[in-house]
Amino acid sequence: MKTPGTNIDQTFNHPSASRWGKEGGILAFSFGFSSIVGQAALLREFMSLFSGHEIIIGVFLAFWMFFVGIGALSAKRSKGKLELFLLPMLMGFAFILGVLLLYFARNHLVIHGAEPEFNTILLIIAITLMPLCLITGFAFTKYSIVLSSGDKEWSITKVYFYEQLGSSVGGGILYIILIRWFDSVQILITVVFFMFAISAIVSGMLPGKKKLTLLLIFLTGVILLALPLQKMLRAVEFKSEKIVLISDTPYGNVVVTASDDQTNIYENSSLRSFSDEVERTEEDVHAVMMRHPDPHKVLMIGGASSGTFHELKKYGDISIDYVDIDPAIIEILKKSKDAGSVSFYADDPLRFLKKDKKFYDIIILNTGLPHNLQDNRFYSKEFFELARSKLNQGGILGVKGPEKQFHREDSYIRYLSTIAATGLTVFRKYDIFPGNNIFILFADGSFMPLFEERYYSVIRQNLYFNPGYILPDLVEDERLSYLNEINLKVPVNTCLEPRLLKQSIVVKSGYWQINSKVYVFVAFVLFVFVIVFFKNQSRAMAVTGSSLSGVQLALIFLMQIVAGNVYEVLGVLFALSMAGMALGSCMNRKYFHGLRISSAAVMVVAGILILTLPFVMRMLTGMQTGYVLQVVIVYVLVVLFSFIGGVLFSSLSYQPERATGIVAGSVYGADLFGSSAGVLLSSVFLFPVAGMVNAIFILGIICLMFGMLFMTKN
Repeated sequence: MKTPGTNIDQTFNHPSASRWGKEGGILAFSFGFSSIVGQAALLREFMSLFSGHEIIIGVFLAFWMFFVGIGALSAKRSKGKLELFLLPMLMGFAFILGVLLLYFARNHLVIHGAEPEFNTILLIIAITLMPLCLITGFAFTKYSIVLSSGDKEWSITKVYFYEQLGSSVGGGILYIILIRWFDSVQILITVVFFMFAISAIVSGMLPGKKKLTLLLIFLTGVILLALPLQKMLRAVEFKSEKIVLISDTPYGNVVVTASDDQTNIYENSSLRSFSDEVERTEEDVHAVMMRHPDPHKVLMIGGASSGTFHELKKYGDISIDYVDIDPAIIEILKKSKDAGSVSFYADDPLRFLKKDKKFYDIIILNTGLPHNLQDNRFYSKEFFELARSKLNQGGILGVKGPEKQFHREDSYIRYLSTIAATGLTVFRKYDIFPGNNIFILFADGSFMPLFEERYYSVIRQNLYFNPGYILPDLVEDERLSYLNEINLKVPVNTCLEPRLLKQSIVVKSGYWQINSKVYVFVAFVLFVFVIVFFKNQSRAMAVTGSSLSGVQLALIFLMQIVAGNVYEVLGVLFALSMAGMALGSCMNRKYFHGLRISSAAVMVVAGILILTLPFVMRMLTGMQTGYVLQVVIVYVLVVLFSFIGGVLFSSLSYQPERATGIVAGSVYGADLFGSSAGVLLSSVFLFPVAGMVNAIFILGIICLMFGMLFMTKN
């Protein structure tokens, strides 16, 4: 008579099984540690190579979980013997392959300086992640089988706990040390040689050989860390330019290049500015400054180039403050012309405005159009309220809008209408300047006419921004035309309802060639596959995983809104998420008598908590002070929803009547497939189309309905 759960596991019950039982914690911990650190480093590299859009985060995580799920399922019925010490080594090689594939695909499938099509991004993410994720998923199931077979103290939950614990520690070390001292490529090198060292430690080699091997691994790793590998890889992308500087900060990636006599600054692979762009620089400054009768104190937010401060100084002895979240950009601008008397602040602009005690005559928002949630905040009602509170009487807020279109489309006018309507919820008046870009100005008082005589001395110094080049009559005709076309009755833009960002995605979709229906269909098919293919407990795990993964993605986006840039805290978010799952998986099974009823009850509780989340999010984004409190609340929410996932996984994976491999592969795979469907659906469709608040309500209703359905069936 077979002991329950041993029909497959006995294949792995070889003489060294007890040794693996003793060292199982090291293996599971190391896989979790390396997986989360490598995942975060690769994600940072993807975002820096593809302009940092949040859709990249969602698609990246969806592919990651999908391929890990396939790997977990592929191992559940595997009967071949495999030395477990080889898996960490294979994972290390997979990271190397992933980095090489990423840069090879980026340099051969994408034209330098051009934004890649969305389908191209999907292809690059898929070919980069597939080898690594298949090994990761395969390893979890394999470890669960071998360790539970060799030592009765081991179980799927215990393997899951050690893996999540390793992930939590890895995320913490990533935030505290790695992202502050290493670039993304160096972080991945660290992960690779850590996995090689783990292979050597658990390989069973003689002590002398083991020490020599570890020494060689350490020395090789140190040598590779000392080499400028990221610069060498990036040199292929910038082959027609000379790389002067590469700076990988917690806020993104900055590359400075030189071509002929021109200096170029790239931020996350997008050209930010270049030297001698006099026409743009003059317009950025004078389109706003000339509308104020006597400016003395000026705040500029983002977008400065080498000549910006020189143009501002044309207005006499004025006080200039400049704010940018990335200290690398600040250090570059400090070397520009006339930057000596400028006060620079490396801070999130919203956080700076909340704590700044100064008041200004002019605030210039020069960041450009929003292409992510971070930038969308600067066009939100919340930002306009902050800016107005920092203006002196008669002060002006100047907002740089999109490039001028000679054949204006409806989406373009709606874009401008949204900015104007949002600003007028706070200010009394607005005006337009139609230059190369459209500038929208807000104030409570009157605006100075353009090219007033008092500014003749300034106008005479300008190369482009002068009446002889711009033609005031033509500008006035265009201005009146725009004012007549703008519709002030459109819905306003807020942090949680990023309508301007959604319009940006709609405009960009024409270039990206995104057909959202296709991705909704793919996510729906994957979800239906999970419901049909998996049975009982695994099905419950898949449904809850899809909802909780969408919520976790929403919390990442919420942190982008609260903190200003999710780059810096990505490791903390991952660490807390894994810590929550590890804590949940430790729950004693005595609390889960009546397995199906308990699991359904957990789903119902999860659904109710998800439905309360939008109210908490509105409260957080509406807070004018208490940045630390905002961040702490987001962290607590991450732990809470991860804890629920860990509790459910622990209860559903306790199936002693079934083979360990079957249970581990099924429950873990179902969790990942469901999560993949939830993340893909949320990032590509629900969040952009329905908005975060409505999307979270939908996810909560799904979880609640299925929980009640499972409870009724039982």
